[in-house]
Amino acid sequence: MLRPNEVVPGPRVHAPGRVLAATVVRFAARPERLAELHAAFDDFFAAAKVAHTPVRAADRAPLVTAGVEIATNIIVHACREVPDSEVGVSLTRFAHSVEIAFEDVGVPYVVVEATGRGLRLARASVHLLQYRRDGSINRWHLVRDTGLPAPEDGEW
Repeated sequence: MLRPNEVVPGPRVHAPGRVLAATVVRFAARPERLAELHAAFDDFFAAAKVAHTPVRAADRAPLVTAGVEIATNIIVHACREVPDSEVGVSLTRFAHSVEIAFEDVGVPYVVVEATGRGLRLARASVHLLQYRRDGSINRWHLVRDTGLPAPEDGEW
């Protein structure tokens, strides 16, 4: 069960610092538009690499997994009955973390079924997962502590 303002903390306090790379996208809250989120992740990972702060391969898959799971929940649960709704997403690279922020104008999340795997999978993929409702806007905030890649990490 997820309640407003629930925080699932990670192993350390989050203090992001300076933005090193960022990508922002807004797409219609429809399942067929999830490809736009995948494209945004590709653009973001490329921008981080160009900025000499690539995201390690070991961090990319969990970030995409968590992002797609939250976006799917937004589309299926919050925005299903809201005509012309959109999902806003920002991806931000800091020196030792990546943040993903979602916003939508769907119905508030009060209870998420305990049987659902998506939220559990998202929680397992990031170090911080937070939801809050600001007026008529749902906001999700995800953080994965990543560090910077080293040569021994292999392909970036």
